[in-house]
Amino acid sequence: MPIPINPRIPIKLSDEKDPSKVTAENLKQELTNIGLTCPDTDIEKLESYIQDVLQQLPSTGKARFFAITKPVHTNASEIRDGDGREINEPRHIIVSKGTLSPLQTNVVIGDDLGGWEPGAFTYHAELTTIVCEYEKLCDKAPGFQNRSHRHKQEKSGRYENVKVIKDMFTSTGLGLSTLVFEGLKKDDVEAALVNVISEVPTSAVHYDSTEDRFFCWGLNYDPVEQTVDALGVIHIDWNLKIDDYKEKKHSTEYNAKLSMTMTSVVYDDVATLESDYAGALAK
Repeated sequence: MPIPINPRIPIKLSDEKDPSKVTAENLKQELTNIGLTCPDTDIEKLESYIQDVLQQLPSTGKARFFAITKPVHTNASEIRDGDGREINEPRHIIVSKGTLSPLQTNVVIGDDLGGWEPGAFTYHAELTTIVCEYEKLCDKAPGFQNRSHRHKQEKSGRYENVKVIKDMFTSTGLGLSTLVFEGLKKDDVEAALVNVISEVPTSAVHYDSTEDRFFCWGLNYDPVEQTVDALGVIHIDWNLKIDDYKEKKHSTEYNAKLSMTMTSVVYDDVATLESDYAGALAK
């Protein structure tokens, strides 16, 4: 008897004409926004740092991001789907664009890249909800541990300010690449590194930022059939601390600590995805 092959997963996507890129100019603005204006933030040096990071990333891969988002927590009663039903998941905004984009979107937030509510296109709400319930599903969903993974890492030491940002970029890019079994296209990994430096209050003595991102991806997208071989999601949350990061010293090194947790889930059939989603929503 032949081994049954799961049918490809239907999803309506298109090639993104303008995927996000890391540029020295944008990175300099992000660093300026948090008060870093040291000589290491010169455009030429930042361009060199960016190239160093990109050269460390794998150059081949088949999976592509179709959504890079972060949650914006609001009153659930204010969030409804297209039929007017309340949605309990947090609203998400787009923070960067991979090489694929959804055909069905509902732009709801005045962000440069737009935004959408959960359920506005296929599988985003399901994937992000599932990965947020990782621990519960590991305990209760049959086989969930075989299709999911969680990895934690921590780095600390004395760094130049820009060097610790560079290390965060490298750790994020390499971590994303290793969590997708067929690897990610390099352009998509680069897109993941856009808009990751968050601002802190101008009065802050120490830089202490906690952020998270959701990356939804598809493998081997067929634009004619509008199907993929597999779907997945990666959730990254991180905390970056730099002591006295704006203080001008003879030494340019600062005590810094980067803590990062990466959680991934992958599916090659819709039935299992829907079953896990129901389990994630169950009380």
